[in-house]
Order: sequence, then C-alpha cells, then structure tokens
Amino acid sequence: MGYRRDIEQQLSDPEQSHRIAELRQQLAAAIEAEEQLTVASQREQARADAFRTGREVLKARYTAARAEYLVEEASGQDTAEAADRPACPRSAGGCRRAPCWTGP
Repeated sequence: MGYRRDIEQQLSDPEQSHRIAELRQQLAAAIEAEEQLTVASQREQARADAFRTGREVLKARYTAARAEYLVEEASGQDTAEAADRPACPRSAGGCRRAPCWTGP
C-alpha cells in the first residue's frame, strides 16, 4: 500500500505534475514526428521502387534492341534495312546500326 501512496503523493506535487505534463507533450510531439517520418519513408520507398522498375524496363528495351540488331546482323539484313532506319540520335556519326536505337 505504501507504493501507491508514494505515487499519489508524487502526482499531487505541482513540480511533478508539471514534469508529467511536459513529458506528455514530448510524447505527443514524438508520436507526430514518427508518423511524419513513416509517411516520408513510404513516399521515398515508392520513388525508389518506381526508379528500379524504370531501370528494369530500360534494360529490357536495350536487350531487345540489341538482340534485334544481332539477329539482323547475323542474317545479313542490316545493310539493306539500315538505309530505311533513322539515324541514332545518340551517336555523333548518326550510325544506323546502333543497338540503342529502336526507332520512333
């Protein structure tokens, strides 16, 4: 029973009451900060996921274009069709056989 009496006495002390109110305010601020950080973290995770997805799409497009180029080169068709293909916008010489170019 003495323990409960000690707690009641501490709670009735104005200095302790002030400290408890201050701690409650700090707790509320910490909870709000945690919620904001959680939202920000989720937003950044979504951005990172979107970046990874975009990177994978670009890798797949490059691989497909490279495979198409190699197939055309192996079959001897690239010389006849290269004249019909627009110049690669990334190459200074305007190559028509660059594997990075998939056309418009």
